[in-house]
Amino acid sequence: LEIVSLENLQIVNGGQTTASLYAAYRAKKDLSKIYVQMKLSIVDAKSAEDLVPRISEYANSQNKVTAADLFANHPFHARMESFSRRVFAPPKEGTVKQTKWFYERARGQYNDQQSYMTRSEKNKFRSEFPKSQVFSKTDLAKYLMVWTDTPYIVCRGAQKNFVEFAKAVTNEWKKNELDFNVDYFQTLVAKKIVFDVAEAIIPRMKWYEAGGYRAQHVALTIGIL
Repeated sequence: LEIVSLENLQIVNGGQTTASLYAAYRAKKDLSKIYVQMKLSIVDAKSAEDLVPRISEYANSQNKVTAADLFANHPFHARMESFSRRVFAPPKEGTVKQTKWFYERARGQYNDQQSYMTRSEKNKFRSEFPKSQVFSKTDLAKYLMVWTDTPYIVCRGAQKNFVEFAKAVTNEWKKNELDFNVDYFQTLVAKKIVFDVAEAIIPRMKWYEAGGYRAQHVALTIGIL
C-alpha cells in the first residue's frame, strides 16, 4: 500500500521532535539519513473531536498535559480564533484607528505568528493586534466564568476553572452551537475589559493596603456585580 495523499494532516503528539528537526533544517544540518518513527491514525470527521484529544492525553502520560491543551481542539476555540482575526473593535475615543483582540488558541501563537515577519510587517501586525489585547484560553475561561453564579470556581486556579468551563461550553455547544456567534465574541471581549479594569482598580483601594489575594478579590467583585 502506498499513501497518495493526506487531508487535514495533524501532528497530535510530537511537537518537540518536529521543532528539533525544523531547527536542524534551519541550521543547514544534513537530514537525509534521519528517520522518525510514526503512527498514522486515519480518523473520520465524526470521531475526530473526541478521539484526537484522547490520543494526545494517553500518549503523554509521562508528561504533564493540561486540560486547556486537551480542550484546544474543540470547534469552540477555532470559532473564537476566527472571530478574533476578523472582528474589529470600535476605535478609541479621539482616534479613527481600529484594532482587533488576538485570541491565542495555542500557547505562544501571538509570537509564533511574527517569527518570520520583517520589521515593517511586525509593526503593522502589532498595530492591528496590540500586545495588550492578547488573551489565552485560560484567560477566556476566567472572563466568562466570573459572570456566572460560580465565580468561586475561578478562585481555585486557572486549570481547575478551565475544566469546569470546558464542561459548560461542551454542553451548551451540543444544545445550540449557533449561540456562539459574533455577539458572543464581542460580549466576551467586553467582559475582558471589565476584568482588566477591576484588576487595575482593586490594588488602589484603601482597604487593599495589606495586599494579597488580588485574583480572588477581582473574581468575587465581578461576581457580585
